[in-house]
Amino acid sequence: MELDDGTVGDEHPDWAEYRNLGSGALGAVISAKIATLHELDTVYGIADLYRLAEVIRVDTFNQQLAHKWASREDR
Repeated sequence: MELDDGTVGDEHPDWAEYRNLGSGALGAVISAKIATLHELDTVYGIADLYRLAEVIRVDTFNQQLAHKWASREDR
């Protein structure tokens, strides 16, 4: 697997993706250390994978929103 030089554009970095996992949800759950690949293969089903990915997505969104709220100038 090759990665480029990590170009940073005007809006955001050109993030690398998990191309060999077949699912962004799978990469997100493993990267967040919510479940291991072994657990996802043996314990959890596909519905569990997407529920865990939803937890990550909602938590990340709420953290970003809290950060924006805390850094408002009108507070």
